[in-house]
Amino acid sequence: TQGEDLVAFYGSGTAVAYDSMMDDEMKKVVDDLEFVAKHLPQRQPRRILDTCVGTGHYLAYFSSSDNIELFGTDISEAMLEKARKRLPCATLGIRNMLEEPTNDSKLYDAIFNNFALHHATGQEAARAIQMWADMLVPNGLLYVSVWEGRGKIDYGEEMKMESLLILQSNLEAWIEKAGLRIVRKRNTVEIEMGNMKTAYLVAVKKAS
Repeated sequence: TQGEDLVAFYGSGTAVAYDSMMDDEMKKVVDDLEFVAKHLPQRQPRRILDTCVGTGHYLAYFSSSDNIELFGTDISEAMLEKARKRLPCATLGIRNMLEEPTNDSKLYDAIFNNFALHHATGQEAARAIQMWADMLVPNGLLYVSVWEGRGKIDYGEEMKMESLLILQSNLEAWIEKAGLRIVRKRNTVEIEMGNMKTAYLVAVKKAS
């Protein structure tokens, strides 16, 4: 990851634009979130963690559900400010998605990471997926989406970030190595993003 440059990129200006964009983007993932809601483990209360919560849109889908506790982390305080307004009952805080949580022994029924792993190396991404798998209860779900492909994402010369596309075959291998079974996957081509390809996957933690 790129440290301070990445935090600066996701500052107040980006947070405002991202917040507006996600209002429309959520229409694309409703079916995925319905699938997750339908297949959450049957226990009370259920806990959902978004490891790159942004402005809180993914968690907001579950905010009216009974007996679900919502948690979210992000590297951007500007993003979290938006998320707190949207999710007053959620527990939100600053944390890099690649960092292991400290003083947190909770296990989660679902963990999300959406369009953030391109900021990590392949080794970091694989390690993060293993960490998230370890944080799931048996039959818990991991929902992850990435910019799919090979090579770098071109942000233009003015951006001081280096981000990497992720091959779906690699992502699936990391997920399966972590002890998860893929139960849903789909792909899209985002025309407004220069025909960039996406991969959305839901995986379940195998019961011991």
